[in-house]
Amino acid sequence: MTEQHSTSISKLTMDDDPASTQKISKLKKRLKVTMCLALFFLLAVVALAIGIAVIETFPSPSELEASTPSPLPIGNELKMCTTPGCAKAAGNLLEAMDDTVDPCEDFYMFSCGNWLKKNIIPEDKSQYSPVLSTC
Repeated sequence: MTEQHSTSISKLTMDDDPASTQKISKLKKRLKVTMCLALFFLLAVVALAIGIAVIETFPSPSELEASTPSPLPIGNELKMCTTPGCAKAAGNLLEAMDDTVDPCEDFYMFSCGNWLKKNIIPEDKSQYSPVLSTC
């Protein structure tokens, strides 16, 4: 082999060979497609895991319907305030309530209806105060 022939062979690289360039191009495309598929698969697995976690965290409607409320405490377990202040506050609340109204239909009127009937706000006032009503 002559020196000139070996020099020309050493100068040839893969970039000079069109077949090699096509192979590299195909490998790059294949790698890109593989990476995209791997990323898609990873995102799908993460989404599936999150979905399963959310479904398992919240109770199903049948579990909600099947649950029964805990019984009310009776006897010594029931702690109730029986001081005169508590009794007066309870009486005031009961007086303010309008038990003729269905609480499921209009809870505001059920809880405050009688108070609103007894304490009419004058048209020239924007608020009501028992202190102002004595003036």
